Amino acid sequence: MFTTSRVLAFSLLATLASALPANITARGPELEDLTEDEALSLVERTTLAPVYSKCTTSNTVAITFDDGPYTWNTDIVNTLKQYNAKGTFFVNGNNFRSEMTRTDTALTEMLGVKPAFVRPPYGNYNTASREVAAENGQDIVIWDFDSGDSVGKSAQQSKDEYRKVADQRPSTILTLNHETYETTAYDVLPYASQKLQAKGYSFVTVAECLEGKNPYLTKTTPGKRDVRFKVTSRLEGVDTY
Repeated sequence: MFTTSRVLAFSLLATLASALPANITARGPELEDLTEDEALSLVERTTLAPVYSKCTTSNTVAITFDDGPYTWNTDIVNTLKQYNAKGTFFVNGNNFRSEMTRTDTALTEMLGVKPAFVRPPYGNYNTASREVAAENGQDIVIWDFDSGDSVGKSAQQSKDEYRKVADQRPSTILTLNHETYETTAYDVLPYASQKLQAKGYSFVTVAECLEGKNPYLTKTTPGKRDVRFKVTSRLEGVDTY
């Protein structure tokens, strides 16, 4: 017996079937033997952006920064280089739908790239934001470790959190930091880099920690540099989203 949800699911699947990747289901192109739950799950996987909260490549740390570009951006990049580390920067936006498009346009003009990943404000996402990201061809990335710099923790408290997670030695770490805090740039980041490096982690970008996914949807020739590019153009060698 077909429920309304199953009818709707199969109707949408019929529309999407020709575009589904060959490996999206082990059953192949035949849809009639799917259960209702399987059909709804398959529809979700083709209409909602995936959400990554953890790295999937073992022994890696992905250090990420939100709310930039900002004053200490270049110094953060230089600190990462000192430790042969990589970072991922999520450029700031306000309204998720409109700002995501505007930010992508700006990055394409300035750096010649359209990012493959997006981070919603405060890491909050729902069906609507996943749909928006999927429409734009992007995956959502949040984190499994928060330094706490944006919620009032002191530099010492943030360093204590990094020490704790380093001592716990999980297989992977996907961090959240904010480049808008001077203490994060000059105090917390060097300490965290030393601690994590001593534990034998590889410092990678988000794309690399997700088993080498492509960090960009498109790459084109960057536009001419001008005053608008002053901060962003310095992010060579790191991933910027």
